[in-house]
Parts: sequence; C-alpha cells; structure tokens
Amino acid sequence: MSIAALTTIFTPPASCIASENIWWIWKSTALDTTTQSLIWHQLGPPSASDCFPPSYTPGSTAYYTPGRCPSGYTAAQTIVSSAGTVTETVQTCCPAPYRFRARETDAVISNGFEYQSELLCWSQFQGATSMPITKSSAGTAEQEDFSFGTDATLHAYGVVV
Repeated sequence: MSIAALTTIFTPPASCIASENIWWIWKSTALDTTTQSLIWHQLGPPSASDCFPPSYTPGSTAYYTPGRCPSGYTAAQTIVSSAGTVTETVQTCCPAPYRFRARETDAVISNGFEYQSELLCWSQFQGATSMPITKSSAGTAEQEDFSFGTDATLHAYGVVV
C-alpha cells in the first residue's frame, strides 16, 4: 500500500546510520507459554521516529511511490510486481555501512522474533570484531566495549520505496 510520494531524498540524522552507533538490545517476551529473552544487535537507536521519512512506520506493509532511498542508504533488494497493466518496482533500502542485505519479507516473524519485521536489513561480520556498543535493557542504556564473534549478525531498519 502506497503511503505517499517521496520524490526528494530524505536525510536522517547521522546517528541513525553511523557505522559506530551499534546497540545491543535485550528484551523479555512471552513466547508460547514461556518467557524468553531476545537479544540482538542493531545499527542505530532502538526506537527513533526521526530516522524515517514522514509517515513511515517500520514493519508496516506501506511504501512510498514514487520513492527514493534516503541519504546514506542503498537499494538492497528490488522487486518488480505487476497487477494487470500496472507494473511497480519496490525497493528495500538499507544503510550503506556493513553491506546490509534485505530480509525476505515473507519469511519474517514466523519464529517469534518480532523485531525482524521492523529491522528489514541484516549483515554478518566476516570475522571477530571489537567495538564500543550501547547496551539497552528495560529502558536503560550504557556504553561498553564488545567483541562480536565470527559471523555475528547485525540488524538495521530498512525503508521501503
């Protein structure tokens, strides 16, 4: 569903896509009949509406048409769909750092990891990497150095145009 036209390039605040702004997110969630802790790493702050173009909601099925990737993002996935005589090209735009790829949208959330419906982009570190991160849990945030293991996954918000 188209939400609007995005004919100018939206520029998010630098903190939304800065390669050194990595967050460690911990969240307790009900899964079936038990409570489970979900932990993931993401580029940019956990919830920041100013990181998105006007009227955009991560995880929705809405997209801009016509649309252009925001500044600092690249098209990670392009899908051409046709309905009758109408053909439309839809792109998932991901932050440029870390060579993000777009998640397969039809495979998202079947495993109880609801954050994947909003974080449409993912990348894997190709070796052990150490860097400062922000740990976020239950509304608190603190800085610490963190070592990512080989093939650790980093998630990021995507914008669909």
